[in-house]
Amino acid sequence: MLGVRFIGPGLNSSTDPLVNEITRSPSLPKPYFKESMLSDHLISACFFDALELSAKVHVNLESGEGFGCVSYYTEDQQDGAFSSGEGFGHVSTMSAPFVRRLVKISHLLTPALNLRPRTSSAASPTKTHRMPQNDHDLNALLGGNAQVSETEALSIVSNWPSTNGPAQIELGEYALFYDLIRLIWVHEWAHGLCGHLALAQSNLGISRLHEFSADRVDGHSNDEPYFRRNEVLQGIELHADEFALKHCIHGILWGYDPIASIAGPDIDLMDRVLISNVAFCVYAVVWALAERRYSPDDTFYPPPQDLTSDASSPLFVTTRSSHPPAVLRYDRFRGFQRDLTNQYGLENGRPDFGPMVDAFSFEFLETLGKISGHFRHLQAVTPMMVRTPVQKRLEAYEEHLLRLERLLGRSLEKLCYLPTVDPYATDDDDEESYLSIR
Repeated sequence: MLGVRFIGPGLNSSTDPLVNEITRSPSLPKPYFKESMLSDHLISACFFDALELSAKVHVNLESGEGFGCVSYYTEDQQDGAFSSGEGFGHVSTMSAPFVRRLVKISHLLTPALNLRPRTSSAASPTKTHRMPQNDHDLNALLGGNAQVSETEALSIVSNWPSTNGPAQIELGEYALFYDLIRLIWVHEWAHGLCGHLALAQSNLGISRLHEFSADRVDGHSNDEPYFRRNEVLQGIELHADEFALKHCIHGILWGYDPIASIAGPDIDLMDRVLISNVAFCVYAVVWALAERRYSPDDTFYPPPQDLTSDASSPLFVTTRSSHPPAVLRYDRFRGFQRDLTNQYGLENGRPDFGPMVDAFSFEFLETLGKISGHFRHLQAVTPMMVRTPVQKRLEAYEEHLLRLERLLGRSLEKLCYLPTVDPYATDDDDEESYLSIR
């Protein structure tokens, strides 16, 4: 099994040998096989990403081993998503209960999405689009305090456009849902592709990486005595975030976007990137609320430096979680988005593209804050013209973890899988040069 392979509804029967192996495994959750409009969207959201990564034929240059990962949705799992290394290859899963939660979160954000800033006057909010009010159901879902039934999720999805497009329609809640799904899947695949799973298993004795775990992992790593195990895991998570964000935004701007096959053929790219930015905001809130729930006494928001202490002390206190603070992950998402949109604008003669996306995204936080107060906290950590003291503390924490990431780079270079094929190459392109620059 090479590449990223999905099993599940409409893709593989229960008699498939790999499915049987997973089903028999006592340590793996059982696959979700229900076929519906929702399962159609679940496959449509990430099918091309899996196909594209598979077509690049990732290989570990030390061992010559090809990358393989079986991916599936599961009804049994309650903790969102995870990646693990198994005897037959890598495994990544995402829970159907978590997916249904994302369906309703996307749906309840529609009143806010209807008021998002747009470049087209034809798409301006109408009098029927009233300012959203604080939504208690949305708050409960963001905090993981409510569940969504299959029936309710299917009722919401029944109003979404067909995956068989194309049809020229407005972007909306379905586009947000696709971005939420894509970010998690590519993040999970990055754990295998970038060597994170192999590193965690060999250095930390951890065989499974959970996306929504806020567990504290004390102790030091085997190779880096100056960093605790949880800091190593935080560095790994930052690396996977970067891989996922760059992959997804690059696809929207320069490559293939699954939303384009539904809403196209013409898409306002500025509006499309704004939708993806809302996905970052949703996850920042979900992660932050999970942090409070699992480790209420931890310091997930880097506090200011104690001016009475040694002046050489850091600007932050390292958290004890296995994941970086949600505000730091959000700050990095925004930074990478800014870099890519600015690059796109310069390459396409639209120097205002990146700054306008930034301005629209910042403006929209005010509207999001009205539908859920949890979004208001993001304004303080969203950079615009200048960096605030809060953002400078985040930068200091980021640099601390990136220093660790650079130290881990020596190990990850031996454990990662590099692409050996450029699926977009022309006959004039040199495959060897493609490998060398990757």
